[in-house]
Amino acid sequence: MASKKIYRSTFKAQVVQEVLREEKPVTQIASDHGIHPTVVREWKTIALREWPTLFERQSSVASYQTPGSVYRGDVLLANGETTTCG
Repeated sequence: MASKKIYRSTFKAQVVQEVLREEKPVTQIASDHGIHPTVVREWKTIALREWPTLFERQSSVASYQTPGSVYRGDVLLANGETTTCG
């Protein structure tokens, strides 16, 4: 029996962004990434369902932080990389 493939959230977000650009059909995007189109459609559905909650007050900078990251002002320092938040 084949094991279930686990994808990073950043990869899922990248694929969903491609889908939302509507430059290619979902089937082409899925094929380009070696994923079944149904999985890509599920990710899109989840992203659109969760979209309204992304900017709620309670999901402040703390939700952007990962272990090893430090928040200073409007910059998140994550594993030596500097990223502007907000």
